Parts: sequence; C-alpha cells; structure tokens
Amino acid sequence: MEKTNYLFFRQKGSQTFTATASQTDFTLADDGSGNFDQDFSDASNNEAHIEVTSNGTIVGAGDRSFATNVVTLASAATVGDIVIVTAVPREGTEASFRADRFLGVRTTSDTVTTINFKAGDDQSFATTNDELTLTHNSNADAARLIASAMEEAINSETGTGFVDVLDREAGTGVLTKTGLTFSNLQLSIQA
Repeated sequence: MEKTNYLFFRQKGSQTFTATASQTDFTLADDGSGNFDQDFSDASNNEAHIEVTSNGTIVGAGDRSFATNVVTLASAATVGDIVIVTAVPREGTEASFRADRFLGVRTTSDTVTTINFKAGDDQSFATTNDELTLTHNSNADAARLIASAMEEAINSETGTGFVDVLDREAGTGVLTKTGLTFSNLQLSIQA
C-alpha cells in the first residue's frame, strides 16, 4: 500500500479578557471577525461547545450562560481577573483529510478560496465533496499560492504522516508561508 499524508486544518477559537470592575458579560469576536472562526449566532454553536476559565479555574456550565456571542458569568469577575473562553474541538472545527482524496483549489473571489476533497463516504455522497473555505487578504494569485502549498503538504515526508496545513489557533501550517493572511476557515464535511 502506498503511503499518504493526512492534512490537518483547525479553526481559530480562543479569546482572553482582563476583567474590569464587576464585569459579568464578555463579548466574543466571532464569525471570523477576530478570535473565533465559528459563528456563535448559529444555534449549533452553543454553550456545550465552549470552555470558560477565570484565573485558571474552570467556570462550570451552571455558573455561566451563553447567548449569541456573549458569555455571562453568574458571579462578577473582579478587576484584573483573566477570563479565557475557548472553543471545544469537535467535528466541524478541525479535520484531517487523506492527501490522496485531494481534488483541487478554486478561487471564488480575490479574498475567498476553497480547497476540496473527495468525501469520505463515496456511496452516500456521490455528488458532494468536503470543502474548506478560506477567507484571506485580497490577492489575485491566492489560488496559485494555496495550490503550491497544498502540493508541498501532499508530497512532504513526515515521520507521522500528519501535515499541519493550517492551524489558525496556533498560527502554524504550510499555508502560513504563502504570504496570505487568513481571517476565517470554514469546514463543510460531508462524511
């Protein structure tokens, strides 16, 4: 059997706040506008998909509430408390794709490019494929730059077979070497 790499992608999803006097509400910069690629106005991205800590201690679900993109603590934080809201990794926020299922790169505008993979379930999804939508700074050569980086990832020799293509949370991956600045990553996984 021929070796294939697994190509790793992860959304951005963490925001740190320094509390002001008696602060209870913390507004997340979501939907690619800042610290989160997830859109928290989407009901599927709910309280179960975040972790909140205050000065390193986990704030339990009963001690906080979450609506749209605002986390509200039941007990006010004091001045200087460090409150961190982190997305819990789950399907749709990170994925690894087999390199041999790569289909191609397509630009939909100077600021949006898609990367496509053949869906994992060939029978059920004969007409639909997995798609990653990248939002980036305006660049007419984006598809060429991304395709070149994908070729590097697919053909790279690694001890583990896993290649970091774009980890928005860590700010790493072969796509970070393209000169493009990525502001959002959305995953559409079919199977």
